[in-house]
Amino acid sequence: MKRMKLTVMKALQGFSYAVTINVLIGVVIMLVSKEAQVVPVVPDFADKFPSPMAAFGVQCLLIGLTSAAFAAGSRIMEIASWSLVKQSIVYFVVTAAVWIPVSVLCWGLGKYPATFFGVTGSYLIGYIISWTVQYRICKRNIEEINEKLKELNRS
Repeated sequence: MKRMKLTVMKALQGFSYAVTINVLIGVVIMLVSKEAQVVPVVPDFADKFPSPMAAFGVQCLLIGLTSAAFAAGSRIMEIASWSLVKQSIVYFVVTAAVWIPVSVLCWGLGKYPATFFGVTGSYLIGYIISWTVQYRICKRNIEEINEKLKELNRS
């Protein structure tokens, strides 16, 4: 039960941070815009709603949902009984299952198949790069810890 509570808390924090940042950026864009009624939403997305502000509200919720999925999904990486490969694959699938549909909805990527595949491919490439960097950092940290343990055992 404690694990579930921590996961929900992480998701809520991720959601609230993302919505707050999205609203603040939106407000700044609206304040500095020269146009009278600009709302920071892709026009194709805004056309699906009765008003641009309604579209902006839904966009904020969807971005919050995405951030919540990433935050809650990070708990997958804490399952010690799973291998790093299993953790990484499950995390990728969970986050991609949220990120890709939200991208399609908010930014109209479903309208152009090449763009959809480009975003999906860039997400995969970005994930591989960040995973590789994190893996190397962890490997270096483990090597340093092992070296210190060897030194302690020698003394």
